Amino acid sequence: MYVVADVEWAFNKSEKRSPTQLTAVRVDAEWNVVEKFTEYIKPADSSFHEWSQVAYNGGMPEAFLYARSCFAVMKAFEKWLKANDVLCWWFEESKRMFNETYSMMLKKEHGLRTVILSDYMVDFFKWKGRQIVSPYILARDRNIDVPDLTHDSENDVTAILNLFKGVGFPQELLARSPKIPPPPPLKISSIKNPYYYDVQSRLFHKKGCTLLSEQTKGFGFDSVSSGIKKNFRPCECAKKDYRQFYQARAKKLLSRLSYNYAYSPTSNVFHRVSCKHLYNAHNISGSTKYETVVKTGRRPCKVCNPDPLCDLNEKQRYVNRALSGSEQRALVRHKESQKERFSGSSNIVLTEQERKDFLTLTQPNLVFFASCGCQNFHTMNCSKLKGKTEIRGFGSFADARRAGYTPCRSCRPSKKLDVKVSIPITSKVRQTETLSELKHLCASWGYSYSLDNKFFKIETMVGKWKIYIFSRPVVVDHVNLVVTPNSDEYHRQHRIFLSLVDAFNYIHRHDDSLLQKRLCKTKTSLACYP
Repeated sequence: MYVVADVEWAFNKSEKRSPTQLTAVRVDAEWNVVEKFTEYIKPADSSFHEWSQVAYNGGMPEAFLYARSCFAVMKAFEKWLKANDVLCWWFEESKRMFNETYSMMLKKEHGLRTVILSDYMVDFFKWKGRQIVSPYILARDRNIDVPDLTHDSENDVTAILNLFKGVGFPQELLARSPKIPPPPPLKISSIKNPYYYDVQSRLFHKKGCTLLSEQTKGFGFDSVSSGIKKNFRPCECAKKDYRQFYQARAKKLLSRLSYNYAYSPTSNVFHRVSCKHLYNAHNISGSTKYETVVKTGRRPCKVCNPDPLCDLNEKQRYVNRALSGSEQRALVRHKESQKERFSGSSNIVLTEQERKDFLTLTQPNLVFFASCGCQNFHTMNCSKLKGKTEIRGFGSFADARRAGYTPCRSCRPSKKLDVKVSIPITSKVRQTETLSELKHLCASWGYSYSLDNKFFKIETMVGKWKIYIFSRPVVVDHVNLVVTPNSDEYHRQHRIFLSLVDAFNYIHRHDDSLLQKRLCKTKTSLACYP
């Protein structure tokens, strides 16, 4: 039996389509309804919730929000259909939308014969040229009653049935292919549209193309998008407009995408969404996660170099982790030291020794200070430290005692003030840094590196390092290959790094110093055994 169907759909901000309504009626030979299937479909995500769209005509927002999912509706419609049914759609676009949704949801084709009713109306009314119009217009022109509310799938099906009954359209015509009269010969002077489709060459041309002649048969249309929707291919004269349309469409689509990575389904390369190489893609897919897009088997683009840091948006490229009390005190001391160093010496002329003392006192990793020739060590704010020169600093109470100094009885330094977490004064927050900078630094110094989920791993001649790239301050773990050459047990560095570059600079200084000491020991050993 014949099944007259209609589907409505809405576009989200990424220009993806989601069906909103589906109605189908099984009819007898007189176009009377035998069985009916009608469902609202819950929108795929919140970006479809623009209730002013015509796709939501006929129902309140609650009716769509509490409707069944697209999968559930397609599954129910599959059970409703019969093996001998013939699906009848008014427009080709409705048929395409349904077929795409059905195959995507149920992972198979429905296998039923499908006809486009508007093609048969062209044959039935003997129009001169192919003209596809709404069934509402055809019915009202012939004084046939149809519902007032359009773009409601149930009303659309009712309008089609009323039209067929009113004009006496015989069902027997649907058993054969439609006979569409060829378009009238073209007169070049009569072209009003900027583009024209040639039915013989199956290409569309721009107005004024030299390939058009008085014998060319076809029809005109107003825009490239109209031709693309009908799957027309461009002539050489229209290829520039064709490319520009897809580039503009891709730019608009990429500006709305919530993805961090994008790619063309026909390409084996994925990109950042800002990459210019995506502009020529006809179709764009993507993902928010680096791991997900890598699992598709595609490689990163060599131009835009997408990396896992793209997983987070520009407003929040990392997560601020919880800090311990020692880390909080270290950050406070770091800010105070920067303020003292970069504001205190700006307008004062200092001698070389005064400059060295000033740098020592404003070092955030030092909390105890002593002067050369004195027996006591002090805290930084001790009044007895003022006026002293040749100052040396210590990070812990024990270090100062080992150096032979005794605690000052005035400021009373204690072990409670020891620096448990250090932070270099040169550390600073770098909001826009990427993994590409780390990769470049590693390549510059010849370090091997790898990316493992949320870790950036670096291996030098004397150590292995693991950087947690998504936390701030940056967390760094270390394996000393000199002390434990075959170990894979990392230990946490009691330091604070405000950026990935600061972490790398520390790793480079640490291992370079360790390597130099090891080379010195090797040279000494060789000197002992000539």
